[in-house]
Amino acid sequence: PAKLRKTMTQASKAFSDGDYATALQLMEDAVKEFPTEAQAYASLAKMYSDLGLTDEAIKAYQDWTTARPEDARAFLGQAGLYESLGMNSEALESLAQYERIKDGAPDSYQSSASMYRRLGMPEQELNALSNWVDTAPTSPQAYLALGEYYRRNGDPASALSQYQQASMLAPGNVTAHSSLALAYQQLGQYENAQAELQTAISLHPGDTALQMRLADVYRRGGDLNAAIATYQNVIQQEPNTPAALRASQQIARLQQQLAAPPKALS
Repeated sequence: PAKLRKTMTQASKAFSDGDYATALQLMEDAVKEFPTEAQAYASLAKMYSDLGLTDEAIKAYQDWTTARPEDARAFLGQAGLYESLGMNSEALESLAQYERIKDGAPDSYQSSASMYRRLGMPEQELNALSNWVDTAPTSPQAYLALGEYYRRNGDPASALSQYQQASMLAPGNVTAHSSLALAYQQLGQYENAQAELQTAISLHPGDTALQMRLADVYRRGGDLNAAIATYQNVIQQEPNTPAALRASQQIARLQQQLAAPPKALS
């Protein structure tokens, strides 16, 4: 409703100005006036949480779930609050309610996986991500997320296959090529990593972070001249920046390596 939007804008401004009492009063009144509007509860709960008023934040979520028992967002937000407070059992109960309402909807698995990761439950995280891929087989984001899980857990070969699938589905996705490069690098396949980073850079040519990564891969793969040239490109594109400083330091080290006499064979 327009009146609720106006009230929320006023409350947000008051909160930003440090007038917390006014902000809270506005949102508490809004919840009373609009008892079935999810955004009113969400805003009030966040304000309480930001101010460290955890009991009040918990109650705001409880009121939200009571007023809208089939609103999955309420239970997901509640789970996130409980997890941030170290109340893991309560977080899992709320997450279970969220998953019950969503009932296997593809968009639910990413949220569930993120929560399981925060709770330190890798098997459940993997199960959620696998279900996401199964229910959304044309989603590059699902494959990227599953690939990232494998990479974080020390399985670059499995990560690679997921990133490849994401790249096939979205060949113009910079993240897919960047992730492929990382997996190839972890597998020691530096030429493949270089090729993927070059593709990523062609898609996003102004990204000096990608160029720094390419230079690092050249360096690790033993192509010191290509590494120096790439670092020099970074300096030219972004002089007097932290990236340029790091590039200059790397160039100095690599030039010393190139100038050093070869070690005698024993």
